[in-house]
Amino acid sequence: YIVLQKQSDSLRVKGEVEKQTFAIKCSKRGNDVYWWRVDKRLRFLKNLQSATLFDPHGNIKRSNVLFATLTYDIGKCTVREACETVGVDFNNWIRNLRKKYGRISCFRCYEASKKGYLHIHVLMVFRDYEFEIAFS
Repeated sequence: YIVLQKQSDSLRVKGEVEKQTFAIKCSKRGNDVYWWRVDKRLRFLKNLQSATLFDPHGNIKRSNVLFATLTYDIGKCTVREACETVGVDFNNWIRNLRKKYGRISCFRCYEASKKGYLHIHVLMVFRDYEFEIAFS
């Protein structure tokens, strides 16, 4: 919980300060507030069940869903620098994709390699674009 206190500015009028104290339950991994926030963020994935992500019977195979793994070049920065900038780097990357392809919903997961560098697994649903799929 976080405890907050609201004070009124009635000192000049009434000669006293009115105080109200509030306790608000915070998000902590595993509690009900945490799960409510996770559900709110991932709600778009529930809507995918009724969507056709891939039509196997069409002549041209297309999909609006992509999965990517983003890794750091270990020669360009230290583990510490990579950990400090991973969020900014990801936001710049996804912002550039959104400029080119429009609306994108994404779910990402950070994972550390054996050397300590973070890499990101990201599932993206492109709302305004589809990609042709090539089989090799």
